[in-house]
Formats: sequence, structure tokens, C-alpha cells
Amino acid sequence: MLRLPSLFTSHAVLQHARKTAVWGWTEPGTAVAVSFRGVTAKSVANADGRFDVRIVTGAPGGPFELVVSTATERCVAADVLVGELWLCSGQSNMGFQLRRSVGAAEAVAAAASEQIRLLQVPKNIAAAPVSDLPGAWQPCTPASAAEFSAVAFYFGKRLQAELGVPVGLICSAIGSTGAEAWTRREDLLRDPALAYLVDPPVPHRDPGIDPATARWKDEAFDDASWGNMECPTAWEHVGLLIDGAVWFRREVDLPADWVQQPLELGLGATDDFDHTYVNGRLVGAIGPENPDAWKTMRRYALPPGTLHAGRNVIAVRIFDQWGCGGMRGPGNEMYLGLANDPATRIALTGCWRWKVELALPPIAPADVPSSALYNGMIHPLCPAALAGVLWYQGETNVIRAAEYRTLFPAMISGWRAAWGENLPFFFVVLAGWHKTAEKPTESGLAELREAQLATLTLPHTAAVSAVDVGDVEDIHPTRKREVGERLAAAALATCYGREVESCGPPLRTVRFEPARARLLFDHAAGLHPRGPHVQGFAVAGADGIYVWADAKIDGQDVILTCARVPEIRTIRYNWADNPDGNLYNAAGLPMLPFRTDDFPGVQVRQKS
Repeated sequence: MLRLPSLFTSHAVLQHARKTAVWGWTEPGTAVAVSFRGVTAKSVANADGRFDVRIVTGAPGGPFELVVSTATERCVAADVLVGELWLCSGQSNMGFQLRRSVGAAEAVAAAASEQIRLLQVPKNIAAAPVSDLPGAWQPCTPASAAEFSAVAFYFGKRLQAELGVPVGLICSAIGSTGAEAWTRREDLLRDPALAYLVDPPVPHRDPGIDPATARWKDEAFDDASWGNMECPTAWEHVGLLIDGAVWFRREVDLPADWVQQPLELGLGATDDFDHTYVNGRLVGAIGPENPDAWKTMRRYALPPGTLHAGRNVIAVRIFDQWGCGGMRGPGNEMYLGLANDPATRIALTGCWRWKVELALPPIAPADVPSSALYNGMIHPLCPAALAGVLWYQGETNVIRAAEYRTLFPAMISGWRAAWGENLPFFFVVLAGWHKTAEKPTESGLAELREAQLATLTLPHTAAVSAVDVGDVEDIHPTRKREVGERLAAAALATCYGREVESCGPPLRTVRFEPARARLLFDHAAGLHPRGPHVQGFAVAGADGIYVWADAKIDGQDVILTCARVPEIRTIRYNWADNPDGNLYNAAGLPMLPFRTDDFPGVQVRQKS
């Protein structure tokens, strides 16, 4: 039976001015004719029943019919347009739907366009490359746009308005996925540093509490030398990039009239397993017997007499078998209070003392095996001609940010090899997340952004920043219009030769002068702060300890001074999980984050 893949359904968009592949399946040995815009190409199905022809799409326009026929069968894709075809991929921030974004009501209401077409690729995990995927093209209507990628929609909307040609958008994105899941198997095996990703990881096993640290649960134990961590958070997000066992302790004062009443202790989700003590007494534990331990809310009943008036100590040993670890919250589930009386709850969010008992190498969970999404959601689109690729991903790889320097370019190069051309590849520098740091600090997210920007050494790549549109509380910020339109600007300038500013100011060079430093930037016309003062710069002297700097704009340069660092040696800008740097150029594009030092990052320094 004659059959075409979902790329060639009615309402499709084909890339203009190219020889593009058209393929499908029928009985082996069957002669097939493909007709488009008055030209017919012929082929014969191979032993597997697949036929493959190349057709010249011609100038932008339409609608046209794509007709595929044999001696006995005929398939027609109607209302086919010729224009710009973009593949939009990554994880949840690329898949984030338009209806959930800021300004959704207005955008959805005005979404209808005969010149924009949408193809949503459904989740498909495949052990080996597959040749087809379910789905069909849809015209861009309020209903279809509302469920489509917000970033891709805003990109396509601006691109179509600027170019005046049809635009096709393919969204192939799945949340909580690492770049390795989107990378071809052969490209992982080619690099010894990445080959380990091919084999499914095995989670760490908890060896049990080290007898040498058992006293850490005791009320009288002195934890003054321990570190401080604001909870809820994953410890990887504050620079502790390990799996293994970490203890947390916190004091809480109890009213005298509570002592003989039943109490409840809530810790939210502790990722993955916990042993929880109050004044040295075990009050609850959840371990590997619970497959959902990592997301199970801890609510432990404390019988009368467990606590006493005044100072009490809560101690929690958390064992992280893989992925992120720590007290993950949410904050409203972290409390101590009278049982069945939420009004009495004492909040346990904020500062906890912490110390590592056992540090193990970080392992990424295998919810989606390596290469499985490339196999099931990218390979079936190849080798259809594309204008380029948009990519928004990286959050899942933060705990292995240094590795991303190798993994991300390997993924891009593999896709280009599969298509047989250097596809333009534009990616989003990750948005800010978590509370803004009060003082300069290390950051896994900052290191992942640095790894992303290092990929710009590959040809035909461009980066746009989402750092300034983040959300303190949510890894999925709702401001997607800026991201999509910044990607469109990058495409307009890079692929279509438009005189559009497409890049926030990157650092060109630094001149260290007596008692100050002068920074020179490219793409810095109209450099200005959004706010009364320039923010986001930190400097360090010979000791390598960063402190905030005073910054002044001088034309397209920035001059830094700092009373605490009379001789500036190194500089950082927007180096944090959720930085507050506020410099923009005249086009309203934010300055890209950077650092001038090469100090070991949080992934390679001592974790203790």
C-alpha cells in the first residue's frame, strides 16, 4: 500500500529553492512518480519498499499539490506551500505551549495565518533509528497555535512578517531530556569522553550510614563548621555536583505547650532517600523500596514527647542515587506544626547546615536512553531540506556542564552529518532561575551557559540570551516572546542578510589599568543599563575572591572599579544561576554572560 511520511501531508511546507527529498513506502520493486509544480521525478521502491526521489521546490509560494502515484495507487498532499522550513527542538522550554506564556490571550487570538504551518512531533523513544513518525501538518489557527511551542510560534511569526514568505515550523521537543538523548549513537561512541553515555547508567546504591558520621544526628553534635544552604533546592544548583550522602541539620524552637501534643514534620520531597531524626531519634525514612521516593512528600508524625520546649534539632541524611539531590520542596511542604492544624506550622525553609558524608560521581538518570530521541524524533525527518535548526535545551545537563562543551558540538555535528550539510544552528542561552545571589558565587547554570557559548566556534551557529527573562521560582519562565523574536533576529541577520542587530554585546577584550579595568564590547551601540545603575559585574584580585564592582559606561566600553580590589585581575558578568546584570544594546538585546578567569568550576573543585 502506498504511504507517505507525516512530513508530506496536506498543509505541509517544503523548503524553497532546494532539491528536497520526498520519500515513502510501497511494494518492493514498484515504480513511483512524484509530481510537484508541473515537474515529475521517478523512482523504484527498494527491497524494503522505500522509494526516495529529489524534487526542485522552486520559489516561495503556493498552495500546490504534491502527487505521488504508482500504476494502481495515488496519494495527494493538498495545500502545500513552499517557503522556509525550520526544525525547533530541545527540552521543555522549547515545548512550552503558547497558551501558557505571558500575553497568551492576545497572541492566540491573533494567531491565524495562512502563511504559517505547524507540525508537532509526538514523543517517540526508539532503540534504533526509525523511518517515520505519527502526526500531520496543521494550518496556524488560534486552536493549533495555542498548543504549539511558544518560542517556535513567536520565531515563525516574526520571520514570516519580515520575509513575506510561507514558514513551516516543526517542533520536536521533550521535557527533562539530556542532549545525549538527542545525539546519534555513532557520535557518542566516536569520542572516548562520551562513549560511556551509550550504556544505560546504573544508579548508586546506598552503603548505609558511615559509623564515623552517625553522631551527626545527635542533638548535642556541634555543626558550627558545616556549610549553609538555602532550602528548598537541589544541591547541584548551588554548586555541589555530586551524588551520594549529604546531611542537613536545623534548629527549631518549640513552645512549651506543644511538648505533649502530637506534631507533624514536613520536609517536602527529599531526592532520593532520607533518614530523618529529631533530637537524635529516627522519626521516618523512605528508601529504594519506594520507586517514587524522589518526589514523595515527607510527612512524619511525631508522637508526644519527641521534642521538648526550646531548642530542638532536626537532622536529615539524604542519599542521592543519581540526577539531582537534596531538599527539593516545595517550600510550603517544609514545616513543623501541630498535627492536623496547618495554622500552627513553623516554616522550615531557609538556611540549613550541611555536610557531605559520601561523595560519588554524578550520574544522569536513564528516563530517556542516549540517542533514543534522535532515533525516534529527529532521524525520521532526515533528509528533508531545512532552513535551519532552533535549539533550547541544557537544564538537564547542568550537573555535567563541563561535559556539555564536548557533547553539544558532537550533537550538532552529528545532525549536520545526517543531513549532509552545515545546517544553521541557533540556540538559547539558558534563562535565569533561583533566588538572585547576594554576593558573587559559583554556579552550575553559569558553567552550562559558558559551555553553550563555547559552541560558537562551530560555523553557522548563533546564540541568543534568555538569561534576563527567567523566573526565580520556575525553571519554565513564561516570557517566551523575547526568546522567539531574538531567535528570529539571529536568523534574519545570519541566513537572510537583513540588517538587523541579532546579538547582545559579547566581550571583545579587557584592558587592565591602574586601579580599574576597561572592557570593550562588540555589538554595543547604544549600550545602556535598564535601571539607575549598572549591575552584574564582579571582580577579583590576586586572591581569586570575587566581590561586586562599580561599573560606568563610557561609550561602548565599560569601566570597572572596586575599592576592595585595588588591582583587578579577573572579571565576571552575570555569573550566577539567576543574575541581575542589566546591560543592553540599542536593539534591546542583553549582554552575554562571561568570565575572564579559568578557575576550576564547581564540577572539578573539592566537593566537601
